[in-house]
Amino acid sequence: MSKTLRLPEELCYIFGLLALGLGAGLMEHAGFGLSMVVAPAYVLHVTLVDYLPWFSFGVAEDVVQLLLLLVMMPVVKRFRISYAFSFVSAVLYGLILDGMVLLTGLIPSELLVVRILMYAVGLVFSATGVAFMLRTYIPPEIYELFVREVSDVYHLEETHVKLIYDISSCVVAAALSLLLLHRLEGVGWGTVVCALVNGILMGIIGKAIDKRVTYTRWIPKRKE
Repeated sequence: MSKTLRLPEELCYIFGLLALGLGAGLMEHAGFGLSMVVAPAYVLHVTLVDYLPWFSFGVAEDVVQLLLLLVMMPVVKRFRISYAFSFVSAVLYGLILDGMVLLTGLIPSELLVVRILMYAVGLVFSATGVAFMLRTYIPPEIYELFVREVSDVYHLEETHVKLIYDISSCVVAAALSLLLLHRLEGVGWGTVVCALVNGILMGIIGKAIDKRVTYTRWIPKRKE
């Protein structure tokens, strides 16, 4: 299939952030369990928001991603200036996430079929957002950066690293929820499904995008 669509990488980055925020907002409102990637942050948000009203879901995401960045650097045994820009992406994502949570909260969700549909659409948007962001030169948020850097340093298949990371995040989220809240919050059957299929879905969507898209830039590549 010929590549008929030309997309600037900067636009892919913006769409990726918006898709990730929308996906998380839809899954949160569906109530079947969040993406395992954002579930730990959601647990911290629910735990602390009664004491710190400003500690929104998006702010919790910023905190968790900063901690992940601090863990990643000794794991990959290197530091790059681009890592700091990844935290900027994380902050932007946090702002978008809070906006999307407010927006998706307006969707009536009394019917089970509506909630199931919201979950399914949210899952697809989340995987699509990651796929787009990994195809830009702009540093992605730290979740995706962690997967990319570990795959690069240790010469591993990116989709396999993503799957392992997702399952690990699911376990961490469940443990935090039980320890801090004494119940499962933000973790459910939807989280398990997401952990099992998100990496695979991201790979499928990414390959489909690559078959149809030629990537361009608004900002010219700097000459070496």
